[in-house]
Amino acid sequence: MKSDDHIVELNVDLLRQRSRVGIKKYGVTLEQSGLSQKQFMRHALEEVLDLANYLQGALQSQDREDAERLDWLAEQEAQIQSLALANGTRYRLGWPDDGEAQSEWFKSPREAVDHARSIEGGGE
Repeated sequence: MKSDDHIVELNVDLLRQRSRVGIKKYGVTLEQSGLSQKQFMRHALEEVLDLANYLQGALQSQDREDAERLDWLAEQEAQIQSLALANGTRYRLGWPDDGEAQSEWFKSPREAVDHARSIEGGGE
């Protein structure tokens, strides 16, 4: 049975893919593995611990990227400007001392900063 939820379908596809990888690697299905309940729990715990490490790594990476964005904003003496609209808030950068601002509005402050940084770095 297919789900109407695209995210669920992506996970179903990934589960099937992981099953094929396991069968190829071990030569048996998970059901045929003969693992005890304790062995299943041990494997699950190891996977959860791996997940915790991946999540921590992603958080640390995001923190570094955000710190770099803030440093860049300070160096540029730029400010994040916001505009509340019926369909959500939009953001752009402004340089009050110069009386300049980005002409384009973005969905997040990160997008506004990343866009300005890419232009400065020759990315566009």
